[in-house]
Order: sequence, then structure tokens, then C-alpha cells
Amino acid sequence: MARNGKRIGRGPRDTVSEFVDHVSGIVTRELQTAGLAESQARDLATTIVHQICSRYAKQTLYIPGLLDMRLTERDLEMWDAYCRPGPTGSRPCSHERLLEIAAERGLSDRHLYSIFKLARQRELAARQGTLPGLEA
Repeated sequence: MARNGKRIGRGPRDTVSEFVDHVSGIVTRELQTAGLAESQARDLATTIVHQICSRYAKQTLYIPGLLDMRLTERDLEMWDAYCRPGPTGSRPCSHERLLEIAAERGLSDRHLYSIFKLARQRELAARQGTLPGLEA
């Protein structure tokens, strides 16, 4: 039961429909960014999400907070650009340089920070050696 759109009581939330709505919204935005019209993007996103749901129906999945995301070629190009001085003289790996790249690529600074955090972690892991006997 809900009053004014707020959940009442201790019953379980309808997390499945919330999940479907959120994923559908994310896919729709990404498809629009790729150039699809809003109605086409929404229809395709709904179809994709429903296919995923039917594929994983009746399963319990644990999704960790930090997924092992893959860096795309575009992400690596942006990381490389971030580590070099900007065209306006901004310092490498600075907030100013990040804002320049965000403006060039049409991305939010928050999005770039998440990409660069992952790239930095991967770069650090690649430089770190392992002690004998402690290999994973």
C-alpha cells in the first residue's frame, strides 16, 4: 500500500520493477547518445532489458559494488590525453585537464573520474611486482 507515492509498511519493495526501470533508462540514454531517436532507443532498451530478465529469471545474483569493468579503446585514449598537458596549457592529471576532456567528448566529469580511477588502478597493478610465493 502506498500513500502519496511512498511505500508503507515492512513488506518487500518491488525491487525487480525498479531494477528494470533503472536499467531500461540507462540503456535508453546510451542508445540516444549513440544516435538513436528517443522512441526507438526506449523500445530497444525495453526489449533488451526484458530479454536479460527472462534469461536470468528465478536466479539470485550478487552484484558487487565494483565490477571488473573493461576499459574501451576510447577510455584508454582519454586516459592517455589526461596524462598529457592540455592544449590550453593545463597540467597533466589535473582537474582542469579533466574538464577539457569532458567538454571535448561531451561527458560529465563524474563519468571521467570513474573511468580514470579504473585506468589508474590498472596502471598501478601492472607496475606492481609480486613477491615469490604470493602469486594469485
